[in-house]
Amino acid sequence: MKSDKFLLSFSTILIILFPFFLIKSASADIACVLIGTLFLIFCILKKDFIFFKNNYFYFFCIIYLYININSLFSFNPLVSLETSLTYFRVILLVIALSFFFKKIVNLKLYFYYSFLICILILLLGSMFQIWSGYNPLTFETIEKTRISSFFGHKLIMGSYVARLLPLFLGIGVLLNLKKLNYFLLIISSILVILSAERLSLAYLLISVVFYFYLSFNFKQFLYSIIIFLIIFSSLFLIFPKKYERLFIHTYKQVKENKSILGLSYRHNLHYLTAWNMFLDRKVIGQGLKSFRYLCDNSKFTVQKKIIDDHTVISPENGYLTINFINIDGVDHIRFLVLNNKNETVLNKLQDITPGGLFKYFLDNSAQQVDSNQKIYSYYQYPNGCNTHPHNIYLQFLAELGVVGFILFSIIFIYSLSRVIILSKKKMSKQLTKIENSSILTLLSVVISMIPFFPSGSYFNNWMLIISYLPIGFYLYLIKDKNV
Repeated sequence: MKSDKFLLSFSTILIILFPFFLIKSASADIACVLIGTLFLIFCILKKDFIFFKNNYFYFFCIIYLYININSLFSFNPLVSLETSLTYFRVILLVIALSFFFKKIVNLKLYFYYSFLICILILLLGSMFQIWSGYNPLTFETIEKTRISSFFGHKLIMGSYVARLLPLFLGIGVLLNLKKLNYFLLIISSILVILSAERLSLAYLLISVVFYFYLSFNFKQFLYSIIIFLIIFSSLFLIFPKKYERLFIHTYKQVKENKSILGLSYRHNLHYLTAWNMFLDRKVIGQGLKSFRYLCDNSKFTVQKKIIDDHTVISPENGYLTINFINIDGVDHIRFLVLNNKNETVLNKLQDITPGGLFKYFLDNSAQQVDSNQKIYSYYQYPNGCNTHPHNIYLQFLAELGVVGFILFSIIFIYSLSRVIILSKKKMSKQLTKIENSSILTLLSVVISMIPFFPSGSYFNNWMLIISYLPIGFYLYLIKDKNV
C-alpha cells in the first residue's frame, strides 16, 4: 500500500536525522511527536498493536498515570499538567523506535552514519570557533574555554556526545563496525574535551572502559586503556585550558563545598532546598515544575545556612567603621576593624550584588566590637533557587515524592542490573553481539541517571528525549531475543 510506504519512508528520514534534530531541542521534540504519531497511524491502519503488548509499555503507562494524578494535587495543577500530559510522547517514541528498527532494513546502519556525520560537523564547527573566536551558529563572540559549536549559547555539546556515545558504540558492535567505532571514540573524546564539561568527561571515560572491556581480553584491555590515556593526555597538552577547567577548577569547587552532596556550594544549596520540599510532602511531593516556584518559600529556604556559612566575625576587640565606595562603577561596602593599638585587624571589601543575601548584625555603622562578635554575612545568591535541583533523584523526591522516586528509580536499577549481569557473563563465556550491544545501549540510560552526579532537569524536553532514545533501541534488541 502507498500509505504504508509513505509512513515507513517518512519515519526512516526522521529517525536517520534524529541526531541532527537533537542539536536543537525544539526540532527534536517535533520529530519525537511525528515519529510516535506515524507509528500510531501505522498500527491503526494495520490493526496491529502487538508492540504495545509488553511489560515495558505497561510500566511506562503506570508512570504516566501516576504523574498525571500527582499533577492534579500539585502546588499548581495547570503548571504540572503541562509537563505530565506530554510525557506520553517519549513513551510512544520508545515503542515506535523498537518497531521501526525491526521493520526498516538498514535503518540501524543509516542511523549510525548519521551520528558519525553529525559529530564530524560538530568538530568542524568547534575548529572554526577555536580559530575565529566566533560561534559558527550565531557568529557571536563566545569564550574559547568552553566550545559549543552548533549548539550556540547552550553549552551541552559534550553532554550530547557523551550521553549518546554508548548507544552508537552498541550499534557499531551489532553491525561489526569495529574500525568506525574507534574513529567514533577519538572524535567523541576530542569534542568532550573541547566542551570542557566535567560530567561529560566522566560519562566518556565510563563508556571507554566498558567498550574496551567488552572488546578485548584482560591484557588487550590494559594496553587499550594505556593507549587511550596517552592520546587523552596529548589532547590536554594541546588544549591546556581544558585541563584547568576540567580538573583544577573541579578540585577547587569540591574543596570549597566541603561536602559529598555536590560539586559546588550552590549545588549544595539546591540539594538542601529540594530535600526540605520533600520533607514537607514525602509521599507525593510538591508537583512537577514546583522547585522553580517554591524554592524561595519560607518553609524550604536555606537562608539560615547561607548566613551561618558566610558570617564574618571580628578577630579582636576593636573599633568598627563602615563606608561605601564605588570602584569602576561597582558599589562596595568596606568593613574596617582597628584594635586598641590602632592596627587594622579586619579589612573586608564586599561587592554589593543585586539580589544577593546581605545581613548586618549590628545596630549602627561605627562602634566597639568584641572578639568573635558577628559583623555581617553576605552571599551573592539569596537562597537555593534555580529552575531545578540539579540532581534528578532529588527532583523526583521534591516534586513527585517517594512514589515517583521509586517508579523512576526502577528504570535506573533495571538498566544497571542488566549491565552488571551481562558484563559478569563475559568472565565465563563469550558474549553474543546482541548481549554486547545491549550492555552499551543500557549504559546510555545508566550514565544519564547516575544518582551522585549533578544533572539537568529530567523533564526538560532535550534531556527526556536523549535519555529515552536508547530505551527504544534496547527494546528492539530484546524483542525476539532473551538477553
